[in-house]
Amino acid sequence: MYQPMPTGGPDRVRVPDARRMRQGAWRVARAAVIVIVLLMFFSAGGIAMLVAGEAPALPFAVGGVVAQLSVVALVVGVLRVRVTLVGDTVARTALVAARRLFATVRVVLLVTVALLVGYAVVRLVTGDPWTLLTTGIVGSVLWLLALGLGRLRDGLVDSGTVPPASH
Repeated sequence: MYQPMPTGGPDRVRVPDARRMRQGAWRVARAAVIVIVLLMFFSAGGIAMLVAGEAPALPFAVGGVVAQLSVVALVVGVLRVRVTLVGDTVARTALVAARRLFATVRVVLLVTVALLVGYAVVRLVTGDPWTLLTTGIVGSVLWLLALGLGRLRDGLVDSGTVPPASH
């Protein structure tokens, strides 16, 4: 079992409102369940359409699965920070790990959007305009997730709790 450090250590960061942090982490988890269920329509529908031979459904299948896994990673990052809450402080190492996770998932989302747009352009050139539509729909969801993860990542740095990544 994980035993967090006592408050006051050099690896601890003070939280302005510990009660809100406790509640917020579980609110994120509950919202993630709802989002994952809603994204299931993209992934399951896209996979079913792919099995039926509909190539324009590939963005739905791939984008839906990537979006669902991204939401799971977001919840893991938030809960990992939440579990280190002791008194009114959290572990700095958990914040750094969450920042790294958010940055990595954001890159995966942006690469997925780029690959899906490339696929849609190739399909458009070959005479299939429908793939562009499906890419636009699922791409907007992936883009919004990437923006949110970027804001979370930048918020950890802007708050001064996490040092900026060294390049």
